[in-house]
Amino acid sequence: VEFGTTEDASRAIEDLNGAELDGRDILCRVDRGTPNRTRNNNNDGGNRRQRQPKQQRPPREPLPEGLPSANIFIGNLSWEVNNDGLDELLNGFDIEEANVQTRPDGKSRGYALVRCASLEEAQRAIEELHGQDMMGRPLVVKFDAK
Repeated sequence: VEFGTTEDASRAIEDLNGAELDGRDILCRVDRGTPNRTRNNNNDGGNRRQRQPKQQRPPREPLPEGLPSANIFIGNLSWEVNNDGLDELLNGFDIEEANVQTRPDGKSRGYALVRCASLEEAQRAIEELHGQDMMGRPLVVKFDAK
């Protein structure tokens, strides 16, 4: 982002650095440009080497689906979804237990594990919820692999 004045840029850094956005901390600082990473040509035995370009990674393989059971995985959840939001999503299904998985600091991991009352209820939940939009994100719902 470019600002019209140095004061505006400094104020933005002061106000935004360390702020939280979608459950993540923002790093806001002055752009220092691209560092010069060329080989040391001083003939002084320098050991700085030029980096090779990063290799393009192949797309990730989708997570495997588990065998049919009463346990389902609900993924691609927004960071804002908590257990109350999950309960609202699952209203109308016969659920024994449902929990959004969290990190040790309490922030969402972006998925939930659900135990349905039966295999048939789990299958119904998968059929009805997979691909459904929740907070602008299409849900991934499948049998839990564990």
